[in-house]
Parts: sequence; C-alpha cells; structure tokens
Amino acid sequence: MAKHDGSGKQDGSGRKDEPAETEALALLEHLDEDLQTLTLYLAEEREALRRKGTSPKRAARLRLVGEDVASAARLARKALK
Repeated sequence: MAKHDGSGKQDGSGRKDEPAETEALALLEHLDEDLQTLTLYLAEEREALRRKGTSPKRAARLRLVGEDVASAARLARKALK
C-alpha cells in the first residue's frame, strides 16, 4: 500500500486519494459478489424447477428478485446513455 504524504496524494502515484473513488471501488466489488450470488441462485432455482416444480412461495420470491433486478438494470441503462 502506498504511503500518504499528507497532501491528499499517494506517494509515487500522482493521483488523489478521494473518498468517492474508494467508495466506488468497494461498491463495485460488492456488486460483483452480489452478481455471482444471483447467478448461483438462478442456477439453483432452474434446477429445482426442473426437478420438482415450484411452490407459490418460490414463485413470489422469484417475482421479487426479478423486479429488483429489472429496476437495477433500468437504472444502469440510464447511466450508460
């Protein structure tokens, strides 16, 4: 880890150590982890549906997850424009 010289810049990097950048990097890491978890969840739900069908409770959970993912996707698409 680079040492700080007290000026707000990291030694040797020439870049400011900004709290927003640090937060953004942490958020991206958490998003990657959440997406991996979601991918595993979807695979497990597909397998469970193939094996034994689904219950109203599982369908409701899938609906809620789907709504949240759709909302996040719409927000992300707006950011890409």
